Amino acid sequence: MTSNLRRQWPIRDTIVASFPLLTSTLTHVKLILFIRQRGPYERLLRITNATLWMESFTDHGKIVLKNCEQQAKLFLFIFVILGHASGAGWIFEPLILNMKANSSAPDDRHLPTEVIVGVPLFESPNYEIIFAIDVLGVYIITILYFCFDYYLVLVNIFIAGQFEILKRRFATIYSVKSVQLMRESQKNMQNGPINDIFKEFKDCVMQHQFLIFIVDEIESIYNFMNLVEVIMISLIICLVSYPLLMPGSALTVVKNGVFVCSCLVQLFTFILSCHNIMVSSSDLSNGIYFSRWYENYQDIGRSLSTSFMIVFVRTQCPCYITAWGFFPITMDTLKSELLEGWGWQQSDQMLPWDHRQLCSTLGSLIINASWCIEF
Repeated sequence: MTSNLRRQWPIRDTIVASFPLLTSTLTHVKLILFIRQRGPYERLLRITNATLWMESFTDHGKIVLKNCEQQAKLFLFIFVILGHASGAGWIFEPLILNMKANSSAPDDRHLPTEVIVGVPLFESPNYEIIFAIDVLGVYIITILYFCFDYYLVLVNIFIAGQFEILKRRFATIYSVKSVQLMRESQKNMQNGPINDIFKEFKDCVMQHQFLIFIVDEIESIYNFMNLVEVIMISLIICLVSYPLLMPGSALTVVKNGVFVCSCLVQLFTFILSCHNIMVSSSDLSNGIYFSRWYENYQDIGRSLSTSFMIVFVRTQCPCYITAWGFFPITMDTLKSELLEGWGWQQSDQMLPWDHRQLCSTLGSLIINASWCIEF
C-alpha cells in the first residue's frame, strides 16, 4: 500500500516545491511582525544606538567592545556571503540549464521558481517578464531572510559584551587601592572611600537594571518570531536535506548544499548569541563573588555587603531570550534541531540504503558535536 501511494504521489516534486514556499512564508511572517511592531522596534534601535556600542572608558571595556565588533563583522560577512550565495543559486541554475539546452524552445526553458498563472509562461515576452519578476523576488527574500536575524545577533553580541564589562566592574569595585584607603580612613574615622565605592556600586546596579530592560525589550519584540523561525528552519532543513541526499544534478546539489549551510549557520549564530546572553548574565555572580567585599571592616559598609548579596541572588536568575515563552533559546535548542532534522532523514524509508547509512553516520557526528558545543 505504501509503495502504491508513493507511485501515485510525486513526493519528491512536492518536497522540492515546498521549501521555497516555507522560506517565503518565513520571510513574510518576519516582515509582517516587524511592521506591526514598528514603534517598539524603532525605540529599540534608538536605545541600542545610544548605549550599547558607545566607547568604554576602561582598557578592559575597550578590549571587550573591540572583540564584539570583530565578532559582529565576522557574522555579517558570513550572513551576507551565504545569503547571497543561496539567492544566486536559485537565479543561476535556470540560466545555466537554459544555456545547455535550446533556450529558444519553450519546452526547454526554466524559471527560478515554479509559477502558476493563466498565461503561457515559456513563450516570449511572458518568459522574460516572469523571469525578471522571479529574480527580483528572490533577491528581496534573500535580503529580508537574514537582515532581521542579523540585527538580533548584533544586539545580543554587544549585550553579552556589556555584561562582561559589568562583571569586571563588580570584580574590581574593591580594588587594592580602595581597600588600603578604607583601612586608613577607618583609623581616621572618615567615610570618603566607602562613599566612592557606594557610588560605583550604584552605577553598576543601574547598568545591570538597564541591561535587563534591554533584554526584556528584545524578548517582547522577537519572542513570537523566534518560535516561528525555530519551527520553520527545522522544517526547511528536513525538506532541503531530502533532495540533497537523493541522486540529482550537480547544480541541484550545490544549490541545496549552500542553502542548507546558510540555514545551519544562521541558526547557529542566532542560537549562540541568545545562549551567550544567558551565560554572561549568570556570570555576573562570579564578578561579585571574587570581589573583595569581605575586606570591608567599617560599620557603614555592612549595608553595602548586604546589597552585594542581593545582587548576587538576583544574578542566579539569568536573562534569556525565549521562543514565545515556551522555552529559552540555548544550545540545547540547536542540538534538538539538528537531531530532529537528521533523525527524520535517517528514518525515511524512501532513501536508498547507502544514503540512510550516511544519515546515520552524520547523525552520530552531530550528536557528538552538539555535546561538545554545549560543554
